[in-house]
Amino acid sequence: MNCQKKSMQPRNLCNFLGGTKVNIPDNAQMRIRKMRYYIDTMVDVCKGFRLKGTENWKYSCYEEIVQQFGQFFIPPHIIALINADEDSRFLTALNGLRSGIIYCEGYVLLKEGKPPVDHAWLYNQKSKKVIDFTYGLTAELYFGIPFSTNFVQARANETKCASIFNTDLETSSPILRDGLPQGALISLDDT
Repeated sequence: MNCQKKSMQPRNLCNFLGGTKVNIPDNAQMRIRKMRYYIDTMVDVCKGFRLKGTENWKYSCYEEIVQQFGQFFIPPHIIALINADEDSRFLTALNGLRSGIIYCEGYVLLKEGKPPVDHAWLYNQKSKKVIDFTYGLTAELYFGIPFSTNFVQARANETKCASIFNTDLETSSPILRDGLPQGALISLDDT
């Protein structure tokens, strides 16, 4: 079962942590709506202002990919290990990959009330917890895509960039034009 933005009711949202549908606390409902609104708005803006030559691309921006494949991760399912520099958040997550750990990329909503921030974090398959080296306890909600380790490492080697999406248009164009390659996504249902 997938969360569909058109059918989301305030008390009937779904969240997949390790493939398990969980009840979302009432206090998380507003944060989920805020995250969805932000992503939906970004996608609408991108679709309205496509660059010349990108009109026939599968996606207008990476937010559209996150919108399609993203999953919610809700605290207190977080392990905060270290306080990494905000500028190195993607590289820190990439360097944290180990067996049983999944790289995720998308957005984090912070307690300060700021708009969601593009971010990368890790997901521990065994403990079913987010590992966030940058924001840790200041994070209220994550929405992003779990990627296969093979795809993450191949992409980093190819682009020389730690982020899947946070790159220049030339580097991002194959994904935006054609979509994610087969095997890029990992289902948390299988973990």
